[in-house]
Amino acid sequence: MEWTTTWEDPLTSYLKPFAGLIGDQRTKKTFGETIKGIIGAGSLICQQIAAQSAELSKGKKGSQRVIRLATGASKQRSELDAEQLTKRLREVAVQESWSKHQKRNCG
Repeated sequence: MEWTTTWEDPLTSYLKPFAGLIGDQRTKKTFGETIKGIIGAGSLICQQIAAQSAELSKGKKGSQRVIRLATGASKQRSELDAEQLTKRLREVAVQESWSKHQKRNCG
């Protein structure tokens, strides 16, 4: 018998809307770990971000993956366009804000 979780952690839920923008697993993993690192480090310094991520801190130059993702230099496998990414961030923020507004006023 195998146990399967039915609960999805908040970070995974938050990252879901961005999955369609990312074409490959490595970039998807780097993106998720970068977000996790930003939250954990409370900083936008790439070395601190990488240090907070178990995946990115494995290698000698985990911060290089963060830098390549942030500068758009990691396009060999996936085209992650900054314009599309920030557009999706705005859409998600508006959706979350609207949901909170609805809960406060209707429930």
